[in-house]
Amino acid sequence: MSDLEQAAFQTTFDPRMTIILGGNSTGKSSLIKSLYWILGADPARIHESWSNLKVTGLLEFEVDDTTFFMFRHGSIFGLFDDAGVLKESMQKVTSQLGPALAKLLGINLVLPDRKGKPTTPTPAFFFLPFYVDQDVGWERPWQSFNGLKQFAGYHRSIVSYHSGILPDEWFVRRAELQQITADKGELQSQATIVERSALALRQSVTQDALSIDQEEYEAAILRLLAELKKLREKRAKFASALSDAIAQRTLLNDQFEVGRRALKELEDDRQWLVERGDEDIPCPTCGTIHENSFAMKFGIIEDREACVAVLNELVDQIIEVKAQVEAARLNLRTVDEQVAAAQQVLTIKHGEITLAQVIASEGQRQALSVFDQQATEIEGNITDLTNQIEAVKKLIRKLENKTRKQKVEAFFAKQIRENLNLLDVKNVNLEKVQKIDYTIKDTGSVHPRAILSYVLAFVGTCFEHTTAITAPVILDSPLQQDQDPVNAKRIFSTIEAQRPANAQFIVGSVSLNGYEMSGKTIDLTEERKLLQPNLYSDVSALIDGFRRQMV
Repeated sequence: MSDLEQAAFQTTFDPRMTIILGGNSTGKSSLIKSLYWILGADPARIHESWSNLKVTGLLEFEVDDTTFFMFRHGSIFGLFDDAGVLKESMQKVTSQLGPALAKLLGINLVLPDRKGKPTTPTPAFFFLPFYVDQDVGWERPWQSFNGLKQFAGYHRSIVSYHSGILPDEWFVRRAELQQITADKGELQSQATIVERSALALRQSVTQDALSIDQEEYEAAILRLLAELKKLREKRAKFASALSDAIAQRTLLNDQFEVGRRALKELEDDRQWLVERGDEDIPCPTCGTIHENSFAMKFGIIEDREACVAVLNELVDQIIEVKAQVEAARLNLRTVDEQVAAAQQVLTIKHGEITLAQVIASEGQRQALSVFDQQATEIEGNITDLTNQIEAVKKLIRKLENKTRKQKVEAFFAKQIRENLNLLDVKNVNLEKVQKIDYTIKDTGSVHPRAILSYVLAFVGTCFEHTTAITAPVILDSPLQQDQDPVNAKRIFSTIEAQRPANAQFIVGSVSLNGYEMSGKTIDLTEERKLLQPNLYSDVSALIDGFRRQMV
């Protein structure tokens, strides 16, 4: 491999080293992206040539002082041990590569997929806090990789996991809880099928009075009455759930209407200010003159955006409650049908086609006995799972340590305040940006510096408190939005000052604007090139040793 690649790979996991990539922008970005691409975590924007060719990559890395190699050719991955022997070959990122890397790196993170199934996420989620992509990462944190939408609502879980607010075991227990809950749901579905089958059998029997006696008849009637009682209790429960869901939906609709009117008023205020240009505005009550400034207009815009965010959240809640209403109605309709069927059986007259004559059929009696046995077994299993759910919930509550959460959040808040001051970021809502899961939405040249403040604070929190993996931090092109020389110096000096002592930073930048940053510098001079032609044969021979094992 080239001298450049050799230097990069040899120092990737050295916590004492800072690597600065400079010069050729395309080459710098390609090297940074290739490190993640080989691991199956595709950056937010891959160079266009990568999508047209089956690029081959080989990465050497260490985990707990043990060397491994990851080989990738197109969509095929190979994990090799320190002797270069193939351990595992994979083609699917989610179901194969993600779990394999999670096991290797000791990652216990589990997220529900779009269908609610507990799933080990893709490698991108392992490295999210440690990479800022030059194309989208400086617009909003947590967006530097592709394929993140595979898991809905991941943001809060990822923040809690990597920051150390919640330990690894919490996610293991949550996945266990989700699986047990799903198993219980399947058993409840089976129980419904058995109940319906038994009820249908009781209604479809033929007359055979020779094998019936009064005691059997009375016993069957009592069983059916008990079943009818259970159905009515279930109906009352479903009716209550439906009533609660409808009430919640009404409340949310009312809140949405209030928010919609507030949004319209804010928009009307903004338009009114715009129409008056720079004209001062007198207060109609006290006569005080107010300046019609940009700050006033921007404040209204910020309030409007906050209002829109609230409305969006209400829409999500309304959709969720609507689904709950429909589910409750379906449950109520189903149990009503079962109640009607049971009541119809009870109305059959003695002396005609009676319930006693149902029991008279020996085969049907045996079938009902099997159904009853199945129902008893299923009910017992559901009870066991219910107890397991409560036990796991108790463990989860123990792992949700409020004192630790407050400690982590306080550490993050202190870090971001320091960063904002060092980077001269002003006019931000300090109360909001100090929240560890807040998404920064500022604009203009101050925005990248605000993002950098957040990233450095979160990375510092990870290295201080996390129980999960930490990785080299890659900042790709932090000089965004045409930073002036003074702010450019602030950016590089803050990165250097706020780097945790045991963390390695890889900073990619076309120029350092004259700032002298300590660490190893790799200067790329040939445009759009990383490999050196004179080393092609050696690199090809090295890679072929791995490729042959993949065939």
